[in-house]
Amino acid sequence: MRTQGTEILNAAGEPHYIKGINLGNWLLWEGYLMMGDFDYRTHSQFFDNLSVDFGSTTKAAEFEHQWRLHYVEERTIADLQALGFNSVRVPFHYKLFWQDGEPSNQGFEYIDRLIALCRPYKISILLDMHAAPGYQNPGDHSDN
Repeated sequence: MRTQGTEILNAAGEPHYIKGINLGNWLLWEGYLMMGDFDYRTHSQFFDNLSVDFGSTTKAAEFEHQWRLHYVEERTIADLQALGFNSVRVPFHYKLFWQDGEPSNQGFEYIDRLIALCRPYKISILLDMHAAPGYQNPGDHSDN
């Protein structure tokens, strides 16, 4: 894909029109998407609560990892294509690529897997760093 003026063009130079859907709540938990209005609204608040409920941050991290592995599967992408979508927007947390003050490759596990799932279905991926370092806005969806 490339742009020309106000158009997005595919590899053949033809206009590409985005018919997309959001994969919200996959790589960044958002309280309002978690089926209710909880006392914890941000990703970090939700994770901290799970750590208490599970008895450790290690168990909460494993839950989070399993959530991310199973939230989006090949059937999900096939169904989205069948519904006419040609792209997915992926809100993610910068902490997937930054751990303990150092760069991390952890997030690539999920992004690379999504690319492999989407490629055969010709689904484009729009990455959205929804929770950036320093908080880009006052909304709880930015994990501030």
